[in-house]
Amino acid sequence: HAKKSLPRETVERCKSEPLCREGGEVAEDQGGPPLGYFATVASRGFHRMAKEELLLRLQPTCLESHNGKLFFSTQLPPGAPEFSEVRSVERMFVCVQRVDRNKTGEKLLPDDKAAAMAKLQQAILTDAQWEACVQWWRRSTGNDTVDDAGAPSPISFRVKVNKSGKHTSHVRTEEIAGRIGMCLKERFPAWKVDLKHGALEVNVHVADDYWVVGLPFLRQAVVGSGHIVNPGLHPTVSWAIARAGGIQSNDVVCDPMCGKAVILIEASRHWPLASYVGVDKEREYLDLALGNFARACPNAHRTLTQGDCTRLPLRDASVDVMLCDLPFGKMHGTVEGNQTLYPKMMCEAARVVRPGGKAVLLTSDSNSDLMESQVGAEGEQFKAGKWALVAKHPVKIGFKMPTHIYLLYRLGLGDEHLQDVVRDLGLKGSGWDVVCAKKSWRKRWLSERPAMESI
Repeated sequence: HAKKSLPRETVERCKSEPLCREGGEVAEDQGGPPLGYFATVASRGFHRMAKEELLLRLQPTCLESHNGKLFFSTQLPPGAPEFSEVRSVERMFVCVQRVDRNKTGEKLLPDDKAAAMAKLQQAILTDAQWEACVQWWRRSTGNDTVDDAGAPSPISFRVKVNKSGKHTSHVRTEEIAGRIGMCLKERFPAWKVDLKHGALEVNVHVADDYWVVGLPFLRQAVVGSGHIVNPGLHPTVSWAIARAGGIQSNDVVCDPMCGKAVILIEASRHWPLASYVGVDKEREYLDLALGNFARACPNAHRTLTQGDCTRLPLRDASVDVMLCDLPFGKMHGTVEGNQTLYPKMMCEAARVVRPGGKAVLLTSDSNSDLMESQVGAEGEQFKAGKWALVAKHPVKIGFKMPTHIYLLYRLGLGDEHLQDVVRDLGLKGSGWDVVCAKKSWRKRWLSERPAMESI
């Protein structure tokens, strides 16, 4: 999306008209809430990508980057689908208030604690346009129902405060949250305080040179590895393995040693029309995998079953793509034990994967010779398992552990044009080209993850 050209006047307008000017003065805009919106990104390295996507998808009238946040205003109505289609930001907020330190260089908060709390309370609760912003939040999230008398339905809320900088240490986040919560309860008597599951989160960030108050209305379900309750292989590595498999709609995808099912979860999030089968011999790991699916992808077409990777409970030729993070012989098993395990697993994989199917396998460098003895050189047929090695790529994971990702092709009786098949699987756009460009994994993962979800 970043390569798509934008109207020159749009880019120039966004450069010349910042949303918030010096001293907190706000540029007027006819659309959106009074102060517009702001968004947060995963890290500062993704600001440029997020700016380009916001320009492309939301056509903002103003756009400004400030202290790790992107402030913008747009003419789109609340709840417009274009908001949720943004992939490169983590959360999107209705901006209730933003106050910047003025040009005199005076501290934003007085050194006296009581005076600082009084200033925050006065500015946030008296000066901010709460009614208008809450109305916009309601319309954006679908919480705009009314009771029998026609009044807006009461909502539950909580206050979350973050601080940064060296001149904010004299005020505690708990005290700020408590003071703002009490005053909001007085201003909106029908609201209910719910510190754990409040529908409305009042988000306050206080820094040395500014503070901002926002109401989040969209979030990314996939944020770093936060969507994985029981972590395993890193999500970006898992995504790269799944992408190399070239998963299609209605494919059956199997992980014969799924563990906590992190690879299958990344695959099911990005390719939801396929069916996923996870097998593991340890019941404990299957329970952890169920927890991960329940949190990250509850509606996935998946089956988790207990079994042995050398005797899979699957029919012959019933799998289209096999994905697996093989045991390295450190945390699980031993390098010596792999000498027996790998050959048996490869033969069993050849039984369940259909001719023309694929396998994408990850293993450490210490097992490379063993792995290549099972599949031969590139394009060479392994007689027992009938696998051809299409390509392999070195990857360093974790604490710079050297590993390889292998792309294998399941041979069939009529494969007379193996070299053509190998060439096609390695073509640009097939998924394998992404694996070879490891530096772009995280950016590609961010740009291809599912749409944002309403809070």
